[in-house]
Amino acid sequence: MTSVESALTIWRQMVLARRIDAEEQSLVAQGLAHFHVACAGHEAMSLFARHLRPADVLNLHYRDKALLLALDQAEVK
Repeated sequence: MTSVESALTIWRQMVLARRIDAEEQSLVAQGLAHFHVACAGHEAMSLFARHLRPADVLNLHYRDKALLLALDQAEVK
């Protein structure tokens, strides 16, 4: 993967995290969800995914959505 492709992949993961945030906010506004905690400002965490090893242990919190997406651990519909 070239550096341009890598940058585009990371950018897409960051944008996807923001889009999911927007959808979650919409669900709250419609009364279909009770609360929403945004990941805004933490999108760059997706950069770390490529540097993690299988043995690394993560202690994630609610704002690590972008990292989860980058690790292919989040369910996205």
